[in-house]
Amino acid sequence: MSELITISLALVVFVFSCALVINKNELLIVSFFEPRGEIISGSKFGIAVGDDRKSVNTKLKAIGLTIDDISRDPRRDPRQISSHYTLYSHDTSWRKGVICIEISKQRVRSITWSFSAFAS
Repeated sequence: MSELITISLALVVFVFSCALVINKNELLIVSFFEPRGEIISGSKFGIAVGDDRKSVNTKLKAIGLTIDDISRDPRRDPRQISSHYTLYSHDTSWRKGVICIEISKQRVRSITWSFSAFAS
């Protein structure tokens, strides 16, 4: 009976440990199991669609990334250029990827990512 309790307790500790690792290493998990994608609702990398633009850099820094570039879409109405743009964060580590965050009216509109782990 005590052996069963010990095994059960070890299993519970293992499951909780895995859950913590997965939550803290979303970039690691994504780079192998979901290397490309886009969301227009929900959240990814700690950033939620609808988040304020000012919070994006802080959230990227929390996972070890920063905003590297800002691009404005020249096809858009010139009056909207200042309110619609894309932020780029390049991951130059072994994950080799980029996260693109589309901003409209100072809010996150979509998040797109692409990773090629170990690419040269």
